[in-house]
Amino acid sequence: MVLVRGQLPGLRGKQGAPARGRGRAPAPDRAPSPHSLRRTVAEPAEGGAVPRTTWHGLAGRIAESNWFRGFIIFVIVLNAITIGVSTYDVAPDLRATLRAAEVVFLSIFVAEMVIRLAAYRFNVFAFCRDPFRCFELAIVAVCFLPVVTSNVTLLRLVRILRITRLIGTMPDARVLIDGMRRAGPPALSLGALITMMCFLWAAIGWMLFGHRTPAGMRGYFDNIGEGMLTLFELLTLEGWNQILHDLRTITPWAIVYVIVFLLVGTYVVVNLMVGIIVNSLDDAYKRRDMERDEADLRRTVAELHQLLDRIEAKAESEAEGPDVLGLRRLEEDQSRPDS
Repeated sequence: MVLVRGQLPGLRGKQGAPARGRGRAPAPDRAPSPHSLRRTVAEPAEGGAVPRTTWHGLAGRIAESNWFRGFIIFVIVLNAITIGVSTYDVAPDLRATLRAAEVVFLSIFVAEMVIRLAAYRFNVFAFCRDPFRCFELAIVAVCFLPVVTSNVTLLRLVRILRITRLIGTMPDARVLIDGMRRAGPPALSLGALITMMCFLWAAIGWMLFGHRTPAGMRGYFDNIGEGMLTLFELLTLEGWNQILHDLRTITPWAIVYVIVFLLVGTYVVVNLMVGIIVNSLDDAYKRRDMERDEADLRRTVAELHQLLDRIEAKAESEAEGPDVLGLRRLEEDQSRPDS
């Protein structure tokens, strides 16, 4: 006797709809499916956990592993040592060995970029969203340009720039560079303010000391250029007492002129520059903490997805269990002689 799943009393169909049996009440509705629960959890953003069974997931785990990063750092340091050794007068055999080592290093860096790109499914745009990754990719890619390979100076420069990849392995160094980048716009504005102040002060100095310099004395304010150079020396506090001593022989107002500029230029403007850099570094560290929190949230969401998959599999197995049990009982009843 052929038994059809949807025609058995009390058994659910393949789509989960209850079959209408004779003499039995319809089966109660099932609990909410894990699929509906899954909708309440946001999908992990790009860069989150990758399924362990995918090839890009395997590449991502390799690229993020500690042993892989340590190996790349070791290769970069070893490459820097070979570059330093090649600057000396060495034997021809050793120089040939250094050239062969350079080929090996380049091959390792290319393999590293392939693995890291594979983690992003070879999506160059997604990979280059991080400026450091874009810089590292460019350093490796330019080695294959004919313009670089045919020019010894450019090739050496590119090899030296590989050492800067160590910055990407130091989290604090990356935060410092990010802080300096954030401090750029306000620092430029402050630099323009300092330039304008030096120009105005140099014009005042030219009017006070320009045509009254004694013979044999350096002309500190013979023109605007010399005046701004003198004021720059005052900003660095290099030899300011000698400049003040020489200018006092011209007019006593030199004391007021120099001291006011030192107070305004050195103790106010320079401290403002330091404050801008400190605030920018603080913002950079806060951004890094936010990125870490976001990464932890993505991992938590990925774990929730895995948990929902397990709940779904368990719910489906429990739903199919009674069907199989009822089917076996019906087969046993039909196989009895008195049936």
